[in-house]
Amino acid sequence: MLKIFICDDDKQDLKQAVDLMEHYRSHHGAQAFAVKQTTSAREVLEGLQHGERYDIYILDVMMEEQDGITLGRTIRECNPRCEILYLTSSPEFALGAFGVYANGYLLKPTKEADFFACMDRMLSRLQPRKERIYTFKSRDGIVNIELSRLVRVENISRVMHFYMDNGSEYESVYIRKPFEEQLELLMKDGRFIQPHKSFIINMEQVERIMAHDFMMMDGTVVPISRNNLVLAKKQYLDYLSKADWN
Repeated sequence: MLKIFICDDDKQDLKQAVDLMEHYRSHHGAQAFAVKQTTSAREVLEGLQHGERYDIYILDVMMEEQDGITLGRTIRECNPRCEILYLTSSPEFALGAFGVYANGYLLKPTKEADFFACMDRMLSRLQPRKERIYTFKSRDGIVNIELSRLVRVENISRVMHFYMDNGSEYESVYIRKPFEEQLELLMKDGRFIQPHKSFIINMEQVERIMAHDFMMMDGTVVPISRNNLVLAKKQYLDYLSKADWN
């Protein structure tokens, strides 16, 4: 079930967005949709505070209770994997939307073809990808792990420690190659980066980025080395901002 939240404080514009969504849904009978609508940014914020999470947020930019850019930033902090689409009559706010890593920016009145194309791209990104497996040798034998479940890998005294999202941990045998060479196949997967010489992280498992660290979804803090600071942040922002701009 795909969950969508539409927020626009103009009732007429909200109706147009809901109508577009309903028309899109009518063309995608195989996909189940649950659509919620509101004219109140406060309702969206209260939902986030109570743990509500939606796959797609469709927001107006200019709203009285809270502007859509600020609202989108809060949504992104609480729900980093969601898709955010802005519908607005003000093209000058596009740069601010990019800062929220929005996945689309469409001008009002929104053309159906543009809306449908943007929805198609967002749904494509939300589809589960075919799981990839990483195999390594541990002291107890060969271990196969699902990359989507891998939070981070840490190199401790030339032993790789694999930390999973269910709290389990695996240790490799002593490695003779450099850490990054040992995990070369892992690094070819677009989800993983090396922010520090001793760590490789899964960007899908990042809760938020801080000044000099990544906060992971399991609560651990992974440092970003000074030499990697600019590159690591750029890689993460690029990963988040696979955006479509119209």
